[in-house]
Amino acid sequence: MIAARIDEDPDAEEDAFDALIADLTALGHTAGDLIDGITTLAHPDGHGILATFDAVRHIEARLRHRTDGGPTWTIRLAADVPVAVARVVLHAMLHADAGGGESSILRAATAFLDQSRPLG
Repeated sequence: MIAARIDEDPDAEEDAFDALIADLTALGHTAGDLIDGITTLAHPDGHGILATFDAVRHIEARLRHRTDGGPTWTIRLAADVPVAVARVVLHAMLHADAGGGESSILRAATAFLDQSRPLG
């Protein structure tokens, strides 16, 4: 799955969890049942990201990378994560299978770093 570019409204004050939910929804993920304040979003094809958000306590989001029988992994984000960081993490996860996870994560990080600073 290739993620489309999502344009931000520079005047909007957005919460990182709201931004992730909006981005995932724009990419075709749909919400499941709300159980005990936990919202789950998944793509209908069963691939990509399974996201869970604690809507009641608003303390964490979990983004789980899913594959067809291969290894899976999860990243947990606190509610105070900056919106830009949450979006970099989400899109790095969406592209983890395209050219290797490390390279996509490094490309995403490089886009946000000052070119004069060493990446390592």
